[in-house]
Amino acid sequence: MTQPDMVTQTGMFLWENSISIIFVVLVFISLTFVIARSGIKFEKPTTKVVKEIVVEKYKNPPNLKDLNNDVGHSMTNNKTCNKLKNKAGCTSLGSCVWAIVKDKNDVIKTCVEAQALGSGSTAAKGSDGPSDICHCSKNGKLLPWEEYYYLDGDSIKKKKGKPCTAQGDKCSP
Repeated sequence: MTQPDMVTQTGMFLWENSISIIFVVLVFISLTFVIARSGIKFEKPTTKVVKEIVVEKYKNPPNLKDLNNDVGHSMTNNKTCNKLKNKAGCTSLGSCVWAIVKDKNDVIKTCVEAQALGSGSTAAKGSDGPSDICHCSKNGKLLPWEEYYYLDGDSIKKKKGKPCTAQGDKCSP
């Protein structure tokens, strides 16, 4: 096909379909006129992010001391603390301490639950030492923790362990 043939065929197509083409153009012009006359605008919807706080009322609200104790006890326990295998992870909870004891030629480092100080706040728990005062060794002896690490505000502090005051020298490992 040569160039004059393409131009001729395009002209023939437009001539044969001129009524359909005019009809489609008139429909688009009519729609544009109706939209402009009605004041319809096609705008992209704007989104708005809203922060929402829901405050619920209690019929019998608990006192602050009970609430702190409940939160402190439900947050961690020895099962939670024992899963942590490094000092940074253990002390980051605030209610666990990283305790160290030397058993013959072996140094045992473990994460244990911290002793509660009465206020129930997790930040103060670690400063009173591990909840288990003694470590039960593999051979069934109670050994005192030599030192422990706890979270104090934003830093990790170190304290010496307390003497093992448990009665007897047998325990169940």
